[in-house]
Amino acid sequence: MLLERRMTRNPITVSPELRAYEALELMKKEKVRRFPVLDIRKNLVGVLCERDLLKVPSLTEYLVKDLMTTELVTVDRQTPCEDAARIMIDQEISTLPVMDNGKLIGLITKSDLFNIILELFGARHFGVRVECIVENRPGMIATLAHSIAIMGWDIISFGTFQGNDPSSALCTIKVEGCTTDELKEVLEGLCREILDIREA
Repeated sequence: MLLERRMTRNPITVSPELRAYEALELMKKEKVRRFPVLDIRKNLVGVLCERDLLKVPSLTEYLVKDLMTTELVTVDRQTPCEDAARIMIDQEISTLPVMDNGKLIGLITKSDLFNIILELFGARHFGVRVECIVENRPGMIATLAHSIAIMGWDIISFGTFQGNDPSSALCTIKVEGCTTDELKEVLEGLCREILDIREA
């Protein structure tokens, strides 16, 4: 999935000349924790985060430009979401401005990426969730999916992760339309080990 599908479009921006206390008031009013900072020509010159405002004793003495972060890492709308997550972790940042032809068009935050994780795991859908260890070999995922599909059940989510060693993979699957016992019976002969199974 690309960032243009998940970014916050047309985020609220502030001027570098805005008083810091006014920026904090605006954050509270708009229920956000960060503002891109644009100069008079609408060029991105910084990002102001709530933590920048809370680290000084008196906001009345500062303008936004005094507290904003100016060393920015940016991405474009065609950046995959997983690349944005890697950049945020590697750079230890919580926000990435999304640019197009040198102009700000959106923001992606850690909260946005957490929401993607919720969707990937089907966290907002009720079903049976199973975590299991399988052989790490070609066709294994297809075999699992086929075994569930032929039962007429619906796969809500299917994630694969590194196992304990190169020969194994960890799968997290969420299925709708079955009981825990039914799903366990189908998967027991296909998995090395079922680590956890529950309704969720």
